[in-house]
Amino acid sequence: MTVFEEGRLRSYGSAEGLPSNLVWAIHEDADGALWVGTYGGGVARLRGGRFETYSRAQGLGSDLVWAVYGDRRGDVWVGTNGGGLARLSRGRVTNFTTRDGLSSNAILCLLESRDGSLWIGTRGGGLNRLREGRFTVYTTKDGLSSDTVKALYEDSAGVLWIATTGGGISRLEGGRFAAITSQQGLFDDIVHQILEDDAGSLWMTSNRGVFRVARKALEDVAAGRTKTVTSIAYGVADGMRSAECNSGHPAGWRRRDGTLW
Repeated sequence: MTVFEEGRLRSYGSAEGLPSNLVWAIHEDADGALWVGTYGGGVARLRGGRFETYSRAQGLGSDLVWAVYGDRRGDVWVGTNGGGLARLSRGRVTNFTTRDGLSSNAILCLLESRDGSLWIGTRGGGLNRLREGRFTVYTTKDGLSSDTVKALYEDSAGVLWIATTGGGISRLEGGRFAAITSQQGLFDDIVHQILEDDAGSLWMTSNRGVFRVARKALEDVAAGRTKTVTSIAYGVADGMRSAECNSGHPAGWRRRDGTLW
């Protein structure tokens, strides 16, 4: 892992205490500490230049971590490949798996919505909602465009946008799913991240570059008012060194100044 701060780069690896050099997820908590999810070493908290590791030895369901997310209560949630979902609260680890109502133990992304629900994207198990201790599962049978969910974004109106593998994106509003795919003009049906800019466009990453679509156009297709959207795509020809943007979690970020990375 490399940290870029005040114009300087500083790298952290196993020599500095990182439990694995395969880093798939990064999250900054409310205290300014970095949580680093690794593929093989669990999750580690970096604070004051030192790592504190949570792995299977500390009760984590799996050391293969795909997603890390902090909620408004200060708890940190860890999505793993095969070990389900873990909550770290005051140093205590609590695991949730299919035995507790999860649809899959392979967790790809996490998001807390403004109503306090924790949304959980899975590989092959669709979308899960954890609220008041209970899981609700949504799959293609409920209108979700794919059962592999790569990223989640809640817009200013409280609408949930869902990035999928093979199904483009889904829009969830009022309990109803609507899909927007390449058949409606989306640049790619495999989407790894969704960000929004100040001009009202949603930016998405794919294995063929990044692309943007006006949110209004997506809403119109979802509501049946129009049939297609226009995607503006960017790749190597536009200055990117590589068009492949699958990354880990998150596969893109918006800074406070509005810059998209």
